[in-house]
Amino acid sequence: MPIMIRLATLAVASLFLLAPTAFGHTKTALDPDDTSGPLDIAAVRTTHRVVGEQSTGDPEHFRRRTILFFRLLTYETWNDEALSGEKNFVSFEFDRDDNGAANRCVVIRDDAQPDLTGRLFKDCTYTSDDRLVAEFVVTRPDEHSVRFSIAKRQLGRRLWGYRWRAVTSYEEQNPNSPCPAPNPHGDGGYGTCADFTKWTRHSF
Repeated sequence: MPIMIRLATLAVASLFLLAPTAFGHTKTALDPDDTSGPLDIAAVRTTHRVVGEQSTGDPEHFRRRTILFFRLLTYETWNDEALSGEKNFVSFEFDRDDNGAANRCVVIRDDAQPDLTGRLFKDCTYTSDDRLVAEFVVTRPDEHSVRFSIAKRQLGRRLWGYRWRAVTSYEEQNPNSPCPAPNPHGDGGYGTCADFTKWTRHSF
C-alpha cells in the first residue's frame, strides 16, 4: 500500500481511538505496520460499560452487568473470506492470572454464514481441544475493522482485571503468497503471518 494511504489510514485510526466515549476505563493499543498479509493490526480498543437489567421475576429488582467492548482495525482492507480456513482468524486473548498464557480467547472466523462468528474458548491452543464457552455474532463497521461485545462474567467469576492482547493469523495455500502455508501443513496454532499487540492490563 502506498505510504500516503497508510498514513491516512493511521489518521483515521487515531480519530477512532481518541473519540470521546461514555464508556468506562478505555484501553487502546497501536501496532506498527510490520506483518505481511491483509490482517496486519493498526489499532485496537477495549472498554467496558456497566448496565442495569430488570429481573423477570421481580419488576423492582435490577441487577448490574458489565459488558466488554472490543474493536480491531487493520492497515489493509479485507473481506470476510480472509478469515476462512483453520489458521485464518482474528483473536482476542485473555490472561486472567498473569501467567503469560491465554486461558480465554475470542476467536473470529468466517464460517460461510451471513455474519462473522465469534467463539469464546477456554485454553486457547487453536485446536479442537479448546473448550467452547459461548458463540455470538460479530459485526464489521467497515472494511478495515471488526468489533464485538461480551459479558464480563463470561471470562470467569471474581474477575477484577485481566491482561489482553489482539492477534491476527493468516496464511494461503499458494506457495508464491507472502504468507505461504508450510508443507506439510501443521495442525492448530497460528498461521504463517501472525501479528500480536502487546499484553495490556484492563481493570474494573
